[in-house]
Amino acid sequence: MATVLVYPARTGDSWSLKCATRLADGINRQGLLRASVAGNAIEFEIQPARDQQRVLWSGARSIRQLVRAHPPDAEYVLLADYIVTAGSGNPSLVHTFLLDSDGGWVIVDYQNSHHEDFNMIRPASPEECCDLSVVRLAGYLDS
Repeated sequence: MATVLVYPARTGDSWSLKCATRLADGINRQGLLRASVAGNAIEFEIQPARDQQRVLWSGARSIRQLVRAHPPDAEYVLLADYIVTAGSGNPSLVHTFLLDSDGGWVIVDYQNSHHEDFNMIRPASPEECCDLSVVRLAGYLDS
C-alpha cells in the first residue's frame, strides 16, 4: 500500500496537528493509503481572491514549490486548508491537496456549501472538515 505523510492542516492563521492526526486516522481506517503524521507543518501560502478557484490554485502552487524544495520520506503528501467565515466561526471552504513526492498534483479539491459532500457532512469545526477531506479522498481513490 502506498504511503502518505499528512501535514498539519491550515486552519485560519494556525496549523493543526490535531487535524493531521484525525486525517491520518480516517485514511488508515478507510484503507486508502498507509498514513503517518508529520510533526511539522508545511506553511504554504494562499493568496486571497474573490474567485474560489484562484484561492485553491494559489495554495496548490505554493505547496508544490515547498514539496519540491523539501521532498518527503513518503510516496505522497497530504495537506488541507480549512477556511472559516469571519464572525460565524463556521467552516466555509475545505481545500484538500494530495501531491506525489516530487510535488506533482494528484488531487486538488475544494468543497463549499454548493457541494453535496459538504452538505452531507456539514462541518462545524476544523475537525469535522477533516472528515470531509477523508470522504473526498475516498471518492477519488476508490474510483
